[in-house]
Amino acid sequence: MAGSARHRPQRSLLLTDDAGHSAQALTIVKKLSMIKLTRLDGESFILNAELIKYVEARPDTFITLVGGDRIVVSEPSEIVMERTLQYHQSKQLIPSPPVF
Repeated sequence: MAGSARHRPQRSLLLTDDAGHSAQALTIVKKLSMIKLTRLDGESFILNAELIKYVEARPDTFITLVGGDRIVVSEPSEIVMERTLQYHQSKQLIPSPPVF
């Protein structure tokens, strides 16, 4: 193992720039355990994907967190699930779909 040291990239916690959002911020969010969502009033926020217990469509999308809190978002439940799955696939906990 002496010759197989792994390089860990440094992560910045800056999520927004003066303009509000940046490509760097989206890259950082993707590397961290967070997904970007939108409240019903149009306000964007970042949610820790590790805290999602389940997602319901009724017709608004309700996200229940492991602590019991509930959040209503404007994205359809399919989008929330897709972003959550993409996050978990990026950690390689869930295999990516096969490419044909």
